[in-house]
Amino acid sequence: MPLISPIILAGALLGMQPAPPLQSPAGSPDELAAGALAVFASKCVDCHGPDLAHPRSNFGFVTDLARLAGKDGYVTPGHPETSDLWKEIDSGDMPPDGARAGALTRDQVAAIKAWILAGAPAGRPAAAPSSAETPQSPDHDKTLISLSRGLTLLGKFHVVILHFPVAFLTLAAFIEAASLAGRTPDPQARAARTFPLVIAGAAFALLAAASGWVRALDGFPGPFAAPGSTAWLHRRLGTGVGVAAPLLAAWLWRERRIGRATLAPSIAVVLMGVLVAAAAHFGGLLTHGVHFFDP
Repeated sequence: MPLISPIILAGALLGMQPAPPLQSPAGSPDELAAGALAVFASKCVDCHGPDLAHPRSNFGFVTDLARLAGKDGYVTPGHPETSDLWKEIDSGDMPPDGARAGALTRDQVAAIKAWILAGAPAGRPAAAPSSAETPQSPDHDKTLISLSRGLTLLGKFHVVILHFPVAFLTLAAFIEAASLAGRTPDPQARAARTFPLVIAGAAFALLAAASGWVRALDGFPGPFAAPGSTAWLHRRLGTGVGVAAPLLAAWLWRERRIGRATLAPSIAVVLMGVLVAAAAHFGGLLTHGVHFFDP
């Protein structure tokens, strides 16, 4: 016991020693602020930028470092562990899976933490370029800007166009399913009813798929969403409808032209309706949230 007691006492005293203070991040406050601002400007402005009419979570000032540090809860200068912004980044929740700008690199994460540890300095505001230094936009740049705006507008019509293939192809599938159940045993009679619906549905399905991918170029998540995510499923199923529906319409047209009457095209129309319903379901979840059907 006489030998053990000093050892225990020494261990207790060592355990009571305060933890070594955190080392100050390397770099001047201006340099640390510039590093954090560069990360925010490249990775976060798509959803939280100042130019957005409706920024996500009503948080649209990610590039305003002074406001960011002064907003309760967002950033606690000197304390990343109590800063909501850092918690979201450290947990991997931000940027979310499928974000158009991609995930943060290890250096970018370190830059944000270093900025908060340094007291979240606002940095030196960037000097506005003089009129002599302001580059003039060449004509081809103006053309690209106009083209980009046109494509963005075209993509927004996706939410209007998609209702037409859903209506036409679902109705065609319903008619075929009812007919297969015995109400209209003649395949030629069924084809006469559903062929115009499939033709119209195929045309709109092609437009919906094309406009959907244009929309993805300026939407959230980006066109290459995480595999298995709601956006990924919707785009693959929607693209499948856009490709398969015209092929189905061409098949039905050929069957009618040669006068052949079989059950295979009718079954294909029903399956097309199932595919359309699945694509529409995941599209609805993408728009209204995956918890839309929760009680």
